[in-house]
Formats: sequence, C-alpha cells, structure tokens
Amino acid sequence: MHRQPVQKRTSRSHRAIFRLGLILTLTSVTVLAGCFLEREDDIVKGDRLRAEGNLAQAVHSYHKALLRDPDNVELQYTIAVIQQQRGFTSEAIDRYEELLEDDPTHTEARVRLARLLVGEGLWRGAEVHVARLRREIPTDSRVNKLQARIAEQAQRWSEALSLWRTLEIISPDDPEVYHAMGRIYLNQGRYVQAATELRKVARVDPDYIEAGLELGLALIELGEIDEAERAYRSYIDSHQRDADAYYSLGNALFSKDYITRAIQQYERAISIKPGFAEAHFNLGMALVAKNENNRARQAFEQAAFWYDTEEQKEQARRMIRELIRPD
Repeated sequence: MHRQPVQKRTSRSHRAIFRLGLILTLTSVTVLAGCFLEREDDIVKGDRLRAEGNLAQAVHSYHKALLRDPDNVELQYTIAVIQQQRGFTSEAIDRYEELLEDDPTHTEARVRLARLLVGEGLWRGAEVHVARLRREIPTDSRVNKLQARIAEQAQRWSEALSLWRTLEIISPDDPEVYHAMGRIYLNQGRYVQAATELRKVARVDPDYIEAGLELGLALIELGEIDEAERAYRSYIDSHQRDADAYYSLGNALFSKDYITRAIQQYERAISIKPGFAEAHFNLGMALVAKNENNRARQAFEQAAFWYDTEEQKEQARRMIRELIRPD
C-alpha cells in the first residue's frame, strides 16, 4: 500500500532532473552560439567599417575579434595593413613582426614589413627579411626592388644601379626604375645621366610625377632652367601644399643666380608654412643679393623667431647686425 506513492515521487523527481539538465544544456548551447555570433559580428562589422573608410573603428572591431581568437594570423595581418594605411608605421612594423613570429611562412606580411623598414631607412633590419624572401619568391620583382633600395640606402651605388638595370630588363614600363636610377646619378653628381633617366619617366608614364623634383635639380645643374621649372611644376601641381618642394626649387635657382625666381619660390614655401625658418633665412639671403635690405632684415627677423636652436637664431641675428651696420 505504501510503495505506489514512493514510485510516483521518484518518477516525478527523475523528470524534474531531466528537465533541469535539458534547460542547462540549451542555455550552454545558446551562450556558446551567442559568443560565436558575437565574434563573427565583430569581423563582419570590421569589414563593413573598413569598406566605408572608417579605419579606426574597423581596427577596434577587429581587435575585439582578435581578443577571442588571438591565433588568427589573417586577422593580425588585416589589422597591420590598416595601421600601415593609417600612417601608424611603428605599430604596423610591430604587428608584422609579431605575426611573423607566429607564422614565419606569411610571405605577404614579410614583404610589407621589409617595405616599411626600407621606407623608414632601417635597411639593416630589412636585409634579413629580403634574404629570406629571395629564397621564398626569387622571381618576384618586389624583392629585387627592395634589394635595390637597400643597396641605395647603404650607398652601394654600383650594386644598386646593377639591380635597377636588371629590373629595367624585367619591367621596361615601370617608371619607378628610371626614377631610381636618375636619383642615384643625381646623388653622384652625374647630372647628364640623371636627366637622361629621369626624362624617361614621363615617356613611360606621364602620370608618374614623383620624379619631377629630381629632374628639376638635374636640369638646373645643366643650365636648363625653363625645363627645370616645368619639371618642378609637374610635381608641384599635384603637391600644391608641399612647402619643401618650393623651398628646394628656390635653393636650386638661387645656386645658379636666378635670384628673382628663387625669391618667388621661397615666398611660396613660406605662404604654405609660415614657420619655415630655413625658407625665411634663405629668402633674406636672396633679398640681400638684390640689395633689398629692409625686406631682407624682416626675413632674418622671422628666421630668428622660428629657428629652434640658439645657434641658428644667432646666425640670423648676425645677418641683421650686418645689414644695420653703417658703411
């Protein structure tokens, strides 16, 4: 008489335990699925923000995803590429290096890292990566370019020219090749050869205007002033806020006694960057050459105001004293 109720209670207890277990299982699955979806949402959100050009927020979303999946090499690579695009060079370099520690076979990351190091003048660090790339992708022209740039930075001029000549055979329509050879000749003071190579740039690619500064310098040394200014102009038209370009042209013209033209360029540089101390000083020197001493004194006063070091300031003050000294 007393067993039947006990059996019923036991059955109910089992069902209750089963229901509780089922609820817990479903809850766990739901939580795990939610975490997975959240991770995927961060990546998808990052992709969308990146496509929209919102790079800072894209990096933030990718970082959240990376916290959950720290071994995701491609996600590390994506963040490094974006930071490189944003101009955060040091951070990009660090990320590429960390990535390559995790995955030494990631060739594209190594190429990008080597390029950044070369761009920063850290050619000794880049050499190690380029040596490995030459084994991994020996026929890739990017590796040859990196090796050529390293030779330039190390001032191994013959090696650099030889490498660029090889690239000329491989890629005869690449304007960067002629730009590089022209730059080397210019640094060596071989102005005829420099002008020859740099003129080829416009013939190969009229839209490649980066060689205009070097071509202008070479042509001024050769006395081809009008062509030199046209070469500079082709660069400046696309870099209208580049005060250094106007300043460089002013220096080149001044060195060849084209004083009026030099003054115009210094004034343009200063209009873009009012605190350009060197441009103020050289403007003063050019005005002295034209006997415009009042304007020259004003230029030297500005130079003294904007210069960083006391030695530089004193140099400008000395010029002012020379101008006001009675004859």
